[in-house]
Amino acid sequence: MRKTILFTLAAIFLSIAIISGVTFSANAAGDAGDGNIGIFDQCENDDGDGYSGNPGICQWTNGNLNHTNSTYTEGDAVVHRLWLTGLTSGSHTVEITYETTKGGKHAYDYLMSWNYSESWIPLSNLCEGITGCTDWAQSTYLFPTDGNAVNQIAGNLTILNGTITGMSAYTLSGSYSGDSETSITVTFNTTSDQVFFVWGGHVASVVDWGAGNSASNIPGAPYHMKITKFDGTAIGNRDNQVMTEAFVPSAELVIVKDAIPDHQRVFTYTASTTAPTALSPNPFYLADDGDATTDPPNTITFPGLLDGSYTITEAIAPGTSWLLVEVKCKAIERTTNTPITPTYNVDLYSKTLSLDLTLDEAVTCTFVNQGSTTAVQLSSFSGSGNIAKPLAWIVLAVVGLTLIGWWMVKRRSSKALH
Repeated sequence: MRKTILFTLAAIFLSIAIISGVTFSANAAGDAGDGNIGIFDQCENDDGDGYSGNPGICQWTNGNLNHTNSTYTEGDAVVHRLWLTGLTSGSHTVEITYETTKGGKHAYDYLMSWNYSESWIPLSNLCEGITGCTDWAQSTYLFPTDGNAVNQIAGNLTILNGTITGMSAYTLSGSYSGDSETSITVTFNTTSDQVFFVWGGHVASVVDWGAGNSASNIPGAPYHMKITKFDGTAIGNRDNQVMTEAFVPSAELVIVKDAIPDHQRVFTYTASTTAPTALSPNPFYLADDGDATTDPPNTITFPGLLDGSYTITEAIAPGTSWLLVEVKCKAIERTTNTPITPTYNVDLYSKTLSLDLTLDEAVTCTFVNQGSTTAVQLSSFSGSGNIAKPLAWIVLAVVGLTLIGWWMVKRRSSKALH
């Protein structure tokens, strides 16, 4: 009886040990890839060129980038870095996955070189927290072309302490018309137990995708850069995120027509710019008669504009006498809704507005015209417009009329004497 009890207890303990061993082995296998990730984080760039100087350094984080720690713009590349440890000598693979669209709007549209927009980062900062990294040999590998991207700029994945031997084709999960992610698998060799990767995630720009479709138009934190597999095995949640507020919004320009009195007269405007974003449509047409069903509107909005100078010129049909008497502009900072002073100049003689736009600026400019039945009020001239030429003509006309009147009075007096 005692032997039976001892045998039973031994069998129970052995079973527990075997089960525990199997469980431990299964966990070890499941966590193997995740355990090889020493660091996966991204660059907080403060006001756009780092902390503690101009330029300064990144503060590396695996938390969200937001407006309190980062300032990226559309078209920049957010810097990501990956340190793998505990490797065996030989060939390995790692899968990178990134959010390409959210609700049909574009987030990260492709991968590119880490120093595309943040070239100010020194090697010592790039290698922060990784012993010996600054002495490791570097090499690069060109990212393949993604057929779903638009205007893709060539860029490289950089590796330290290893050699990249290949990259897979891109795998798209989901649809660009809704939510989608794109993945690529990188194959590399190492003779060490650790390697270091660094690359950039290109922030989708209005220049490539059009107004309303780019990165700063997506609410929340939809910009995900993930490490999803190591050596073919899925790993845990390794995800760098960016909140939309970390991106400086594009500029916006609104042109308003104010005709005195309201009239069905259609005014034509043409535009030119030094910025990468052109105004469209160009030319455009405005009218101020309150009849939206038959005539052009009195307002047009141009969203998604980038830094640069914009010139708007008004044209009035020959034979009409609508005098441009004023162009006045006001502006706000979009992120704070704070009034700011726009930079612009007006030449009333040539009917031209010249305006400098910067990111995060919303500017509204109103063209004021007075019709032939309305007396020209000189007091209405204001703003930074150039009114010298119209005033000169008015002054000359007044002087001329005065001289003519004086001459006629003198002539009548002379006749009366005779």
